[in-house]
Parts: sequence; structure tokens; C-alpha cells
Amino acid sequence: MHASGRIFQYKTQSQLFAHAWSLREDQQMRLAICSCDLEHKNFVEVIQFNKQSQQLLKLDSFNLQFPVTKAMFYPNYQTSNQDLLICANDMLRIFSINQDQRKQKLTQKSFLRHEKRRQAPVTAFDWSTIQPHLVIQSSYDTAISLWDINREELEFTFQAHEKSINDVSFSPADPSIFASCASDGTVRVFDRRKIEISQQITQLDNQALRVQFNKFDPHQLAIISNNNNQIHIYDLRNVQHVLNLEKHEKEVNGIAWNPTCANQLLSVGEDGNALIWEGGKAIMGYNCGEPADNCGWSELNKEWCSLIHGDILEILHV
Repeated sequence: MHASGRIFQYKTQSQLFAHAWSLREDQQMRLAICSCDLEHKNFVEVIQFNKQSQQLLKLDSFNLQFPVTKAMFYPNYQTSNQDLLICANDMLRIFSINQDQRKQKLTQKSFLRHEKRRQAPVTAFDWSTIQPHLVIQSSYDTAISLWDINREELEFTFQAHEKSINDVSFSPADPSIFASCASDGTVRVFDRRKIEISQQITQLDNQALRVQFNKFDPHQLAIISNNNNQIHIYDLRNVQHVLNLEKHEKEVNGIAWNPTCANQLLSVGEDGNALIWEGGKAIMGYNCGEPADNCGWSELNKEWCSLIHGDILEILHV
């Protein structure tokens, strides 16, 4: 990704993993980053790129006890919506961001957890872009739960896999359809209108770690699994046909579909490489010098992507 040479780093004192780009039109180049420390207390920070200083600067932070597995800002550009951020760790935590004397203040607004059963750690979640009041979460205890965040109520919960679920992803075309993947190696697609029936996409030899719908194609899923240097692209209309993307020298740790450009996928891995794929080929590459754990795209700032390695966030202009 040497198209422009514009690469900026933000270094912290803790191992990072979850991060997210803001979509609000009045908050250009704003991100959230979250620590993933199993031995010490954790945090979520909101940071923003300052054009004048050419630096990523901290706006505010909030301390948490447990590591954060995923973070997402409210999935809409409109500034009339609440400025919200959700982080997942022992439960889903909803934060609001408000202006306080010219500064942005991060405040925990509420949290979502089961009242009738013991809460297992939340491994991942997704926020519907079509119906933004809906958030779906996966848990370590094999359950998937759907929440209405406006009413802060549980819509349903059910056992979806035989082992812990590692990721969930809403269809970009229908908020009733979502995919999930689990440590039992299975990847499944569900329709909440008939939740007892699922389409099993594949049974992998290793743990299925990530599953993501293509933002432009509701028939296309990208999947990665444990100890595997391949990315598997499935077409739901013909799951027997699989496109395997191979260029990472070690296992792939993170994937992210480009939300503004059809059929572009970003991946990062243990080899330190960040690769942009298009049409089954790697068209750009960058090496961060150490294993990269996670990656993402900015939907608002279309030519920017991000990666996490160690205690560093990097944003790259591509």
C-alpha cells in the first residue's frame, strides 16, 4: 500500500485488538481503539486525526475491566442520530459521545446482558445498517442473541453451534439474515423469521474465526480459520464453489470488506502483511514488521484503511 506513502501511527501502552472508524459526517477521521490485556485493566479510547499537526490525538478514554473483542460506531452518516459506540467484552456496552466544553466526552450510556441466565463473554457482534436498532451478538457459550438497542430488550437468543461462536455478520441486503462461525469449524447462515432452520455453508478442519458478508454482494462470504494462511470466499448460491485467496506466508488473523468499493477485501496476518485483494488477486501490499491482528476500512474517508499490530494502530492512505 505504497500508493501515497501516507501512514500514521498511534502507540499505546497495551496490546490492542478491536477498533472502529466513525461514520458521522461531522467527525472526519475519528476512530475508537480498545485494549486486549488479559492481566491488567483495559480501556477504550476515541482518537482523531488532526490535519494541522498530522497526528492521531486522543479525545477521551474509558477504563474497562475486561478485554474488548469488537467495537462499532453507530452505522449511519446522519449527524441527527445519537453519537454512539458499542464495545463488546463481558457484555455489550453502549457509549455516548457528547461535546463537553469543546471536548468530546465518552460516557457509558447503558449495557445489554441476559437477566435470566449467566452471561458468557461476548466474542463478537454486528450492527445492522438497514435497521440500526438491531444488534446481533455471539457468545463463548454457543449462543447468538438479537437485541433491540432502542428499547434495550432481548429479541431472542438460541444455541447456534456446538462450540463457542467466534463471529457474526448481518446480510447487507436483509436484516433478518445473518451468518455465524464457530470453533467447531462450522459456518452457518440463519434467517430470524425461521430461526430453527439454517444453511450450513461449510465444515472446516480448524476453528472458523471470522465470517463477513461482502458489503456489496449478499451472496458472498469471506471466511478465515485458525492456523490457516488462506481466505475462503463462498457464494451462497453455490457453496461447492470456493475461491481460496493465498498469498499470506503465515496464518490470516483479520479480514475486512471495503465498504465503498465492490469486491475489495483487506486482510492481515502473522507474517505482518496487509494485503488488498480484488478479483481473487492481491493488488496492494504493506508489511508492518510484526504480526498484525486486525484491520478495518473507513466508510466515510474512502481511501483510508487501518491495521492493528501489538500496541500500535496504523492508518494508511491507499
